[in-house]
Amino acid sequence: MPLLAMGIPANVIMAILLGALMIHGVVPGPTLLTHHPEIFWGTIASMYVGNFMLLVLNLPLIGLWVQVLKCPTASSCR
Repeated sequence: MPLLAMGIPANVIMAILLGALMIHGVVPGPTLLTHHPEIFWGTIASMYVGNFMLLVLNLPLIGLWVQVLKCPTASSCR
């Protein structure tokens, strides 16, 4: 969020993304929504799509995750 809202990268990955956006002529910050709304809303939409995909993939695996959590140590799960 700091990258899109203020143009400040929060970590190394965001700094790389900032550089990639600037190479393409997009300056992140307060004017991103007015000058490039398709990039802003595309990012928001991709977050929703990613969360939905995680939900669809993880719901059938609930039993597996429960079994993983029941295992206290590696030697007792054999």
